[in-house]
Amino acid sequence: MALTDRIAGDFGRPLPRAEVLLLAALGLYVLGLCVLPLLRLLRTLFGDGLAEGLGFVGQVWSSRAARVATWNTLDAALWSTALSVALGGGMALLVGLTDLRGKVVLVFLLILPLLIPPQISALAWMALIGPACTPVRSRSVCAPRA
Repeated sequence: MALTDRIAGDFGRPLPRAEVLLLAALGLYVLGLCVLPLLRLLRTLFGDGLAEGLGFVGQVWSSRAARVATWNTLDAALWSTALSVALGGGMALLVGLTDLRGKVVLVFLLILPLLIPPQISALAWMALIGPACTPVRSRSVCAPRA
């Protein structure tokens, strides 16, 4: 029995060979980019033994700074998710349920942030609010220097 016979697609039909190869390639991609670095991190953490690794984890979590950083991260994630869902849902309803003029332009502007790599966006924000914020320094938009 071939692999394509064992993996069934919609309605029990076997998947074509190209789809099986694509799924295998996707699985290898996820394995290489997600699972292997995590396994390397765990090997580094528990390389000296389980007790030493757990002791280090306990030492890190016992510090106040780690708890504050974790809480701030979860807080930022919660509020940014809530804001994204509210804005994205509102825009989806606006674009999907209304007959706006210039709908194509609006959809393009809404999708535009997905076309810019996150590293470039982060560099742009750092340049905008960092200490070398020269383009908008005259309007007092820059963060104050420490």
